[in-house]
Amino acid sequence: MRQCTAAQRATRLFWGVVGSGVLVVSSVTLVWLFGSRSTPPMTILAACVTMMQQVWGFTSQPVTSPAFAGFILLGLVASAAWAGGRGLRAWWRTRRLLARSAPYSPGRWPTLDAALATLPYAQQRLRTLSTAPLVACTVGLWRPQIVLSTGLIAALSPPELGAVLGHEWGHVHHRDPLRRALLQFCSDLGWFVPIVRVLAQDSARVMEDAADDMAVALTRQPLDLAAALVKAAHGEEPPLVVDPFAGGGSIPLEALRVGCEAFASDLNPVACLILKVMLEDIPRHGPELAEDLRRVGAEIKRKAEKELADLYPKDPDGAMPIAYLWARTVRCEQPGCGAEIPLMRSFWLSKKANRKRALRYKVIKKGGAGVSPATVAPSLEFEIFEPKMDKEVPGGTVTRAKATCLCCNMVLSPDRVRAQLAAQRGGADVIFDERQSGTGFQPVRMGGARLLAVVTLKPGEQGRFYRLPTARDYEAVWKATKALEKKVAQASGLSESDTGETPVPHLSLDGAAAR
Repeated sequence: MRQCTAAQRATRLFWGVVGSGVLVVSSVTLVWLFGSRSTPPMTILAACVTMMQQVWGFTSQPVTSPAFAGFILLGLVASAAWAGGRGLRAWWRTRRLLARSAPYSPGRWPTLDAALATLPYAQQRLRTLSTAPLVACTVGLWRPQIVLSTGLIAALSPPELGAVLGHEWGHVHHRDPLRRALLQFCSDLGWFVPIVRVLAQDSARVMEDAADDMAVALTRQPLDLAAALVKAAHGEEPPLVVDPFAGGGSIPLEALRVGCEAFASDLNPVACLILKVMLEDIPRHGPELAEDLRRVGAEIKRKAEKELADLYPKDPDGAMPIAYLWARTVRCEQPGCGAEIPLMRSFWLSKKANRKRALRYKVIKKGGAGVSPATVAPSLEFEIFEPKMDKEVPGGTVTRAKATCLCCNMVLSPDRVRAQLAAQRGGADVIFDERQSGTGFQPVRMGGARLLAVVTLKPGEQGRFYRLPTARDYEAVWKATKALEKKVAQASGLSESDTGETPVPHLSLDGAAAR
């Protein structure tokens, strides 16, 4: 369904109010004209009830009270006189406002001249009013005029004045003063029908929304309009916006952008640091701070890449690994199986329309001459493929903390899954066989977390690429483990000989499954 704009809604509400007013007046007039021609006569109370039933179509019985007909006529004339009097009062106030104001003269207000550079067609309808309060309005029925007070011109910047002029030009373009006068007349005339007054108020509000849309369309700067509204509403003292649980700081940041004062805090110290930099340091130092951050960030990135180059080796084709996708593992407890179960909720790697990638597995039954297959645990071999349909991708192995073995389909209970992970101290680290570490061979993985895929970026090509892990990846993990042990020992004040085979501190059960 096509969305209705604010200007279209305002037009529909305007004609709805006018039509409702005409319908009410016509109904009352018809009751008065034809109600007293039949007999027998009614009391005034009975005539009122019957008239309301006639208006809503509940009955066709005529109203036959002459006294009631006179009462209806008197009420209608009084309502018309009241509505006309309020309209004349508004017209007189408009004439006085225009008489006190003066046509715009270029050169007197530099900020206003700069704002009019983007809206030159508003000069012929612009008038200034010498008063301190912040005033901006559009008056005049047949030839609307924009009136700005000198206090408003002095308080706003050129972009904000341009937004105000764009808003008022929206009222001029839609002839809102004339429509507001007709709405007020219909609302006063049909005071005894509440829906007319409600529709009139809603129509006036939507007219303001349509004028805001016009200002944004002309200036392309919605923040300038918001800042002008804040200054017009609160003057020289901007409002204070307090957010005690600001998180990332979107609310106080937007408050600062529209000219408010902001106070923000959070329980998270990281969020507090972000808030301090975003709400205090950046507004205080401006673009220079951004340039310094870029320079320092580039220097840290360069040094980190140099120091960690051995731990994140590039592929032979020059591709750079940017992410390693891991899975915790448990052992199947079915007799005769004992296969390793990677705990995975999904085998999808990427679901992008033009780059779908997923994992699929193949069960490898190990055995040989003189070796019973029951004595050797089967294993899983993964491959990366591009699925054509979603049903080609296997389902995950974990559901509600239960693990399903892909080799024998046996389901491991949640208690046993937690017990095995607790024995691995969370299961987020790789367990290496280091018995050959002194013979020149690098240790091989024998349990713990399993590397499923490696995400890489290729120079000169767009997008991410996925490949299966290799021995070089596990070698890099082993080197990183040893480097971390050394760092921990240095931080603890121990020598490298004192550490021996001290294991790397393991993650808790809530540790990350991806590194």
